[in-house]
Amino acid sequence: MKIETKFNVGDAVYVCRNDSTYEEEQCKICEGTGNVILKGKSFCCPECQGNKFTYTKKVRRFTPEIRTIRKVIVSISNSNGNIQVHTRYETKLNHHGSIAEYRNIMFATEEEAEYRCKELNGEIIKVPNAMMIKEFADRIKVSPAEIIKWLFLRGKAVSNNSVISFEDMKEFADGYGFICEKEEEESIDG
Repeated sequence: MKIETKFNVGDAVYVCRNDSTYEEEQCKICEGTGNVILKGKSFCCPECQGNKFTYTKKVRRFTPEIRTIRKVIVSISNSNGNIQVHTRYETKLNHHGSIAEYRNIMFATEEEAEYRCKELNGEIIKVPNAMMIKEFADRIKVSPAEIIKWLFLRGKAVSNNSVISFEDMKEFADGYGFICEKEEEESIDG
């Protein structure tokens, strides 16, 4: 039995490295001062205990990174006459010296890895051919007023409930570092 693998030992591949971090949020009670003033007296904020921040939230961030295949592991199973081949690739991390395992997240080109990282980072937004401005604003987390202003400067008078075309969504989102792609339309079988 001859088994073909996608990658071989020594091949350079690209992976999506998880560079997620934690981001602090300013305390809403003391507005980031660490103190509250009551009747002219300053007290340590009861919400953040003077730290100025209430909590940290995890911000997912993936970046492409080049690795080298160090080991290809192939396993074969036979279940009720169906032969299944499973392939696993391992790379060695230079700075840790440990083995990392990757399944379905290795790419032959940096462009493929960059695209997948953008998907994981939420920078690629699937939108229909047209949608209301306020719905589009919610998806890319900007103020509807920003979109309305942008359209107005292009000679289009609109409101929150106006419809924005795919072409306009794509162009606007590009300025904010997002990529708009058309949603796949569901076919209706009659």
